Amino acid sequence: MRKIWKRRILINNPVVLDRVQIEQDLRDGNQVIVQFSHPEFYGSILEEVDELCARLDENFGVRFYGHYSLSFDGHTLLRIPHVKMLHLNSLTQAHNTETLTTLKHLHSLHLGIYELENSEVLGIETLRSLRELSIISEKKNSQPSIFERILSSGTIACRGKGEKLGCGWRSEGFELSRAAFDQQITVTFC
Repeated sequence: MRKIWKRRILINNPVVLDRVQIEQDLRDGNQVIVQFSHPEFYGSILEEVDELCARLDENFGVRFYGHYSLSFDGHTLLRIPHVKMLHLNSLTQAHNTETLTTLKHLHSLHLGIYELENSEVLGIETLRSLRELSIISEKKNSQPSIFERILSSGTIACRGKGEKLGCGWRSEGFELSRAAFDQQITVTFC
């Protein structure tokens, strides 16, 4: 079952982080996401963000978005190895996405990459422990059969070009839910 937060608090391109306020927001039942729209905003703050990721629960997350005219460099993720909730969305392109394999603490991954070139990254072993995975891509290579293998519990949501998906479905979006790995997967078209 998906957790309902009082609010989602977005901290956009911070220069400094107010740790006390972040912790208070989390105690108040909110989800807090530190987000970055361009590499020039990362600076040394990602190391501080990673310290918070190590200390706080999965209601604290990191989002990379925008990066207009740039491809997001997945090597950036090496600076936040303790991230539990990660959003890579509203991105046109990304490279070095195989670095997702290094994120051993990841509970929740949200991919919204317009041109997700490396869909094999979705089959990596690290993703088997995810509780939540959502994918948005305009490529025609998002296959439910990949998703069936990687999620041990929780929900998978996918939107994008689904002209011919792995099981022969035709859809613009679908959602796969599963209560436990050995139970039947339910497919709901969005």
